[in-house]
Amino acid sequence: MKAGADINSKDKKKKTPLHYATSRGHINVVKSQLKAGAKIDSKDNRKRIPLHYAANNGHDLVVKLFLTY
Repeated sequence: MKAGADINSKDKKKKTPLHYATSRGHINVVKSQLKAGAKIDSKDNRKRIPLHYAANNGHDLVVKLFLTY
């Protein structure tokens, strides 16, 4: 992020770095990405937003963070 990478870039599955951080429950990474301007409503090729991945994988702290953001 500091080197100027696009925080909202997407891979071939249209997932952003935030999709991956939320799916793995990396709360500190999620916080950093949100502060850097990551879009919380970015949809992947299955029309899922990062919150879906946090909830489906049982990452309650990440879900709570999203609900207060």
